Amino acid sequence: MAYAWNPTVQGAKSEDTVLVTADGTEVLSATGEWPTAAVEPVGGGPEIERHGVLWR
Repeated sequence: MAYAWNPTVQGAKSEDTVLVTADGTEVLSATGEWPTAAVEPVGGGPEIERHGVLWR
């Protein structure tokens, strides 16, 4: 099943689409062209890569 995860903090927004299967999760919206950071979900669960801040 696919899920869109859309966390928001003041002044910023980020969204990912994730495919959840019996074998685990796969982030479908990852491009490899944006900085990411590994994070652990609140309440437990597998570590996932989330978009980081792009500094220019």
